[in-house]
Formats: sequence, structure tokens, C-alpha cells
Amino acid sequence: MKNGVLQANEGFDILVNSVHRTFRDVKTYAHNAALLIKTKNKQAIVEIVDRSTGAKMMMLDDGRTA
Repeated sequence: MKNGVLQANEGFDILVNSVHRTFRDVKTYAHNAALLIKTKNKQAIVEIVDRSTGAKMMMLDDGRTA
């Protein structure tokens, strides 16, 4: 991040049932937001997508990622 402006390949998207719901710029904040969404929607598939690599991490019920 240069000059406080995020590039298109920086940050983390949070998907709920494969639909983009929110964005976080810090991995810890993305993890916490995904955990909060998962605790409120146990049946939903909550994923964190790293924009820089495209890697997806699925949030499990116990707060771990897979």
C-alpha cells in the first residue's frame, strides 16, 4: 500500500455462499470479520480470499481456517 491507497491486488475479500459481502485490508481483521459472520450464520460457507494470491481459506465453525 503506497500513500494509503490500496491497489487492486491488495487486501482480503470475504465471501458468504460464494457472494462477495465485505472487504478488509488486514488479514487479522478479515479473519475476525469472517469468524463473526460464521458464528451468526452456522450453515453458511464463509471464505476469505487473498487478493494478492487468489488463495481461498474457508472459515470453520470452531474459528480455524481450512
